[in-house]
Amino acid sequence: MSMKLNLITLALLAASGQVIAADFGVAQANLANVATENYQCQRCDTTKGLAGEFGAAIGWNDSDDIRSGNHFGKDDAGWLGAVSGELTYRNDGGYHAAITAHDLGLDNSAASLLAEKAGVYRFSADYQLLTHYQQRGNSPIWYSNDVLQPSETAMRSPELFIEREKVGAGLTLFLGDYQAFVQFAHQSRIGNKAASLIAANGVINFAQPIDDSTDTLAAGLTADGTNWFSRLQYNGSFFRNNINNLSLPYREDIYAATPDNDAHQVLLDGQYLFGRTVVNSHIAAGRLIQDADLIAMDGNPLQNWNGEVETRDARLNFSSLINARWRVNGSFTYSDRDNQGAVADFAQLEWDNANGAFRANVPLDISRETFALQSNYRFSSQWRLSGKYQHKRTERNYLEREQNNEDQLWARLNIKPLTSMTFGIKALYETRDGSQYDASRILSPDENPLLRKYYLADRERYGAELSFNHVPLSWLSVDITAAYAKDDYQHTDIGLSASEDYRYSANIGLNPSDAMHLYAMASQQWINSDMAGSSNFSVANWFGSTEDRFINLGIGASYRWSPALSLGADYQFANSESNTAIDRNDYGDYYDYEHSLELYSRYAVSERLGLKLSYRYERYYDTDDAQVAVDAISGLTTLGKLDHNYNAHLLMLSVSYKLP
Repeated sequence: MSMKLNLITLALLAASGQVIAADFGVAQANLANVATENYQCQRCDTTKGLAGEFGAAIGWNDSDDIRSGNHFGKDDAGWLGAVSGELTYRNDGGYHAAITAHDLGLDNSAASLLAEKAGVYRFSADYQLLTHYQQRGNSPIWYSNDVLQPSETAMRSPELFIEREKVGAGLTLFLGDYQAFVQFAHQSRIGNKAASLIAANGVINFAQPIDDSTDTLAAGLTADGTNWFSRLQYNGSFFRNNINNLSLPYREDIYAATPDNDAHQVLLDGQYLFGRTVVNSHIAAGRLIQDADLIAMDGNPLQNWNGEVETRDARLNFSSLINARWRVNGSFTYSDRDNQGAVADFAQLEWDNANGAFRANVPLDISRETFALQSNYRFSSQWRLSGKYQHKRTERNYLEREQNNEDQLWARLNIKPLTSMTFGIKALYETRDGSQYDASRILSPDENPLLRKYYLADRERYGAELSFNHVPLSWLSVDITAAYAKDDYQHTDIGLSASEDYRYSANIGLNPSDAMHLYAMASQQWINSDMAGSSNFSVANWFGSTEDRFINLGIGASYRWSPALSLGADYQFANSESNTAIDRNDYGDYYDYEHSLELYSRYAVSERLGLKLSYRYERYYDTDDAQVAVDAISGLTTLGKLDHNYNAHLLMLSVSYKLP
């Protein structure tokens, strides 16, 4: 399992270190000429003792499709309930504790615990349940104790879904200018996903069981001074699969299980403030290990897979405020993935032009270097110009093209003719080229030499974006954005040759009175792609196109009928479709739409007791020409048509109580 750095956390830590170094705290503000007696902190929580709010909800769900559980919290019809709330405690000694819960009892819920004492320690614990439902399938094959049981008469209806349950805890100790921390999390997954295997009677789709866990560990030490910050950290990830290789009653190990794997990484971060320039750096080294037994079969020379990948990462950033109007940012990043896995000669399947000869697997390596320089200049309060240039160099071994060079240049002009109005104009240009493209060099001796894979091929991209924001009245705001991009694969004879992307979004907010709020939003996107192919291993003799369309619409209102009663409504519509044509003949269309409606009312029985009654409705439909019945095609057994066509209703009553 690959391990990714938490760049967001790093950015926040770096930002906090920068603020501390520059000492922009409230205590340093010049208040000599400010009438502070007229100001009052509206967000400062100085409440001592116990405070909080609790809520409970009960409702009835009416649905016959498990997909509605993604929005309603339960995948089946009937009664449902949930508990939410927040409880906090604070004293004069700097101790603070908090417990929060959100929709406990539903299939998507969370809870957290925090206990801390200022300048001494911080302890946190979290729980999260995430469930994604897809569909109920139809299959003559079911799973039991690592065996796929086929039947010619019985038909099962396995649910395709993934449930993720995660628990974690963390402890931080504050030791003056140092902080020591450790965080641990355990995530388990259960469910089923669609998979396929080749059997004696053809291709069989089945519901592959999911039962695995991942443990992650992070521990380290941070130190900071008046103008610097540093951190040393270890990250570990440990994946374990509880499902073994799958078998048929008459044949063992016909489907390999996802192998266990571990990942380790050590990283060092640092930041330093030189006057108006901030420099931060990052270096990391890691190792990914996968050491699992392989299925014994003819043509397999290895019994155990000694998989190992070493990773190295480095980054250097700077941000300099040249003067009050001009800021310059720059960065250099380097990443290297060195695959040191086992190499052996494996027998090929005899398929199409492959002849079944033995061929060695190749350990794919990849390295990237990226240089970027960005500048922002404020001509006046009405005019601001920003731009960025970036160069990326990527090297891969054992591919048709070993090296790619990508250059990106964009510029944006912000114009503010009025205090309440802002225009934005952005232009983008990108190019990609590289070393000689040789389809027959190593991996693809049977590939058409004119074929160009889209992520390796030469490409030019042009783009533009317009944005508009206006608040013409105190109760009216308008936001509009429109963008266009075109990709031209100018040296591709076979493969993806061109694509265009149009999109816009618009949002309107209205507050005609203190009691009423209205909003409306709309967005659309069109993506058109052209491709060419060859059916005779020669020049292109067929041409295709794909048209994708997306639309999202929404409207809503809330009204405070009285000091105790408020009413609201929200409606959203979403639609997407994809049409593919080859030589003007339509193939494999996909289409879906969704209507979502919520009506609600809130009533304050007292200052502490509140009620909410809500009704939610969902209408969803989709169809895909690629979906066929279980035995519609000879030699192919599917999970049936996994499309949707349903109406779902949810009626919910919620009660909340606020502590004194």
